[in-house]
Amino acid sequence: MSDILYRLFSRVLIFFVVPKFRSLVDNINNRHDAVDFAFFFKYLGMSIKPSQIKYEVTKLLGFIMELKPKVFMEIGTARGGTLFPFTRVADLEAICLSIDLPGGFLEGAIRNGTYPFTDPSLGDGRRFI
Repeated sequence: MSDILYRLFSRVLIFFVVPKFRSLVDNINNRHDAVDFAFFFKYLGMSIKPSQIKYEVTKLLGFIMELKPKVFMEIGTARGGTLFPFTRVADLEAICLSIDLPGGFLEGAIRNGTYPFTDPSLGDGRRFI
């Protein structure tokens, strides 16, 4: 029963968290600020903190910035803590593929090619699958 309550609660709460999140990320345009934000953002008890070590995420983002891939895949989305920084440094026309097990915080959140923690009004070409 607790799993059902968690899933229901997180789906309701995300409607309050996403607008707050979007209001804070407008000026984040480099990997260091994106990683700091991912590690320290918390609102109404919800966090996107990555499971990885901060240095590792920052270093990986540097490689992504150098390679400028048109497609990238993340396995294990969890709370989206590494997916968010990826969105800040990815090519504007990148396809972002995110794979996770059912029942996670963002389950079903990637719809119609958009990710809830990015602003759809940006009009860039990034697509999320």
